[in-house]
Amino acid sequence: MLYDADVLPFEVEFFSKPNSRNEQIVKQYWGKNQVTPKSIQVLIQVKEDIPLGVRLYAKDGFDVDLNAKIVLQSASYDDDGKMIELIVPLTNRDNTSLLFQHQKGESFPWRLGVYLFDVHYNDQVFSSAFFVSPIHLSTEQVQHMHLLLEQEIEGICYDLIYTSKSIGSDYDFLKTKSYYDYVLRIMNDKVKIVSALYHIERNLKTQVITAYVKQPFQRKTDQKGLRWTTIHGNSLELNKIKILDYDLPENKWIKHVLISWKSEMIRVGKMIKEDCKYYLDHIWLKETKKK
Repeated sequence: MLYDADVLPFEVEFFSKPNSRNEQIVKQYWGKNQVTPKSIQVLIQVKEDIPLGVRLYAKDGFDVDLNAKIVLQSASYDDDGKMIELIVPLTNRDNTSLLFQHQKGESFPWRLGVYLFDVHYNDQVFSSAFFVSPIHLSTEQVQHMHLLLEQEIEGICYDLIYTSKSIGSDYDFLKTKSYYDYVLRIMNDKVKIVSALYHIERNLKTQVITAYVKQPFQRKTDQKGLRWTTIHGNSLELNKIKILDYDLPENKWIKHVLISWKSEMIRVGKMIKEDCKYYLDHIWLKETKKK
C-alpha cells in the first residue's frame, strides 16, 4: 500500500547544510514489507561523504507523537554481524543537527546503494528509502549503473536466487522455489568459493600508520611524546609505534558484501528448513492415513 506524504501527519526532510533551505522532502511511503519503489528516481538522493542531516517533525494541525522516530539502515555492522541502525527522534522544523559531518575518525555510514528507513508514528510504521551515489555521478548515471548490474553481473551474491527456472526439474515443487537453484549453484562451486574467500582473507589491503601507546617505560618517542611527558609527568611514557591498519574503505566494502551474503544464506537456510518440516509432516500424515 502506497501512502501520499501530503496526507500523513509528519514530514521527513534530508538536508546537507544546516543554515540553508536546501532540504529534500520525502514524498513516497509504503506499508512495511509491502511495496518497494520501481525506480530510484522517486527516492531521496544522498551524495557520498557530504554532511547529512535528517529531521522528523509533526505537521501543523496534527497530533504530535512524542515517541515518534526514524530508523535508518546503514552499511555498518557490529561484531555479531548485525546491521547498525541509526535512530533519529522526533524534532522540529528548525532543527539543524547533522547525522553525519566530517570529523576525525568518523566514516560515512553508507556506501553506493539503496537503503530503507522506517518512520514509527502513532503506533504505525511507514517505510521509504533513499539512495547513495558518488559525488561525481548524476541520478541518471546511477540508475543506468543499477540496470547494468541487474542485467549483466553474475556472482555468488546475485545469480539464480531470483530466477524462476529450476535446475531441480524432477520435483514440481522445486520449480516454484528458486532458492534451491541458489543452493545447488553454491554446492557446485563450493571449492571455487572457499578458494576465493581464502584469497580475500590472505590479501586484505593494509597500510602502516603511526600510533601512540602509554607504557611504563620509554621506547621510541617524538615531540608529541615529550610534550605529553611534560604535562603528565614520568609515571607513564607516550611511545610512538607503527601498526598495520586494516580499517580501509576496500576492506569495509568487502565486509559489507560478505555480511549481506551471510544474511541471504541464513534466510535461504530457514526457508529450506521450513520446507523440510512441511514435507516431513506431509509424509507422516500420508503414512498415518495409509496405516
